[in-house]
Amino acid sequence: MSNNAMSDAASSRIRMRFDLLDANGNGVLEEEDFQLLAERIITGLGEPPTSAKARALVAAHQGYWQGLSAHADTNGDGVVSIEEYFAAVTDPSANTAYLRPYAEAVVAMCDRNDDGMIDRAEYTDYMRLVGFDADKAAAMFAKLDTAGAGEIPATEWVEVICRYYSSSAQDPVADLLANA
Repeated sequence: MSNNAMSDAASSRIRMRFDLLDANGNGVLEEEDFQLLAERIITGLGEPPTSAKARALVAAHQGYWQGLSAHADTNGDGVVSIEEYFAAVTDPSANTAYLRPYAEAVVAMCDRNDDGMIDRAEYTDYMRLVGFDADKAAAMFAKLDTAGAGEIPATEWVEVICRYYSSSAQDPVADLLANA
């Protein structure tokens, strides 16, 4: 694969991430987007809003917004534009403080029976709620389910989420979700 193709794949993935986080669809990222996304997941998965998992998910989304905006909102206008997002996410060191807690809270919310494994239904329910293409998400699950058991370790999915949201490099699993 040429460098241009890898750059196109990375750009496509970054743009897709931005669009998924832009929950209200207004073309910029703002605190409201992260609140809406957390609420959509909690409601869609039928989690009581006052449960420990729901509170952790809301806190992780707030932390993600605070970390992202502190790093990316370079003009201080309270929103993150696509240009600011592109500049911020290509710096992997900026994501470690807020991205891992976010990924861990998302995966914990999806692990409905708390067994440390994410089954196909838990995975697809979440992916549908946050706007991923069903066929691409299914391809990603199949790639992750190396044992063919219909489930993946929660810890592995945390790592994939972290790579998906922080890397601009080619990633054979994360790129399954992008138009790459």
